[in-house]
Amino acid sequence: MQALLGHASLDTTARVEIRTVICATNESLNARYRRAVKVRGH
Repeated sequence: MQALLGHASLDTTARVEIRTVICATNESLNARYRRAVKVRGH
């Protein structure tokens, strides 16, 4: 049972890390997009 619990917590940690990476990528893309829009004057 302990092994199953350990695996579950590791899985949750991995999920959180993946979500963090996706969020960081999104923020970066959004900033780049906003900058491009601002430069074009739209």
